[in-house]
Amino acid sequence: MFRSRLNRFKLLSVALVSLIAIAVPIRSEVPVASAGLAQCAGLMHAMSDIVEGADQALLFEELASAWASAGIEKARQEGHFYPEYFVEAAMMSAADEWRRRSAREAFVSLLEQEMSLCDRLAEKDGLFRLAGAPG
Repeated sequence: MFRSRLNRFKLLSVALVSLIAIAVPIRSEVPVASAGLAQCAGLMHAMSDIVEGADQALLFEELASAWASAGIEKARQEGHFYPEYFVEAAMMSAADEWRRRSAREAFVSLLEQEMSLCDRLAEKDGLFRLAGAPG
């Protein structure tokens, strides 16, 4: 339990430092945009679906909420008419993209494993002759 709380504290600390680093650009000419904050919220939201364990999922949902709140405040400053809608739409779009990327990466990894297995099987003497294909 202590280790779980320590890991959660570390993750929250990293996320908070990241949020501060994005919200207060030190040597950057590029201002923080609400869309960027919403993208981060979307990533955290997608991670809540991907990670194992309810505690980790809850942690990422809390992080998503923090990023979204920062995005909404920034969207207000930027003059968006409906800042909540703007951030929610951008967040969900980003989350969907991260889920697609995750699924693709899992597929590619599984495909590579299976292709490697097929390659090893194909190297066995006579495999293709048994199947009727040239060997």
